[in-house]
Formats: sequence, C-alpha cells, structure tokens
Amino acid sequence: MQIKRQNKNPIPFIRELCKHKTEEEIIEAEENFRRYLLLIKRICERLEGEEDGRTPLDGEDNYEIA
Repeated sequence: MQIKRQNKNPIPFIRELCKHKTEEEIIEAEENFRRYLLLIKRICERLEGEEDGRTPLDGEDNYEIA
C-alpha cells in the first residue's frame, strides 16, 4: 500500500515509538496522529462554543491535515 505523505515534517516521538516499523508504517502512524489531534481540536472548539452559547457555523469545521 502506497501512502501519500501530506506533511513532510516527521514527528520524532512517533518515529522513536515505531522504530521497528517500516517507513510506510511510520508515515501512516504520523498521519493518524495528526488526524487524532485535529479531532481533539474540533471537540474542544465545539465544547467551548457550547459553553459560550454559540453553535458552529457550516464549513468552519473543515480541517485539513497540515
């Protein structure tokens, strides 16, 4: 399976944890971690918005992996 790397910046602690894995598996782990962080960010923003009485506007939650 060929993984298209969207972000060229390695994540050092992922590479250390996965040093026994192939480069392809490491890249996939890094991308999964980035997706996880974006999900947590969206959850926090939604909770903050609910606390302030705001609701998220359509299109605001379209994040890209950077």
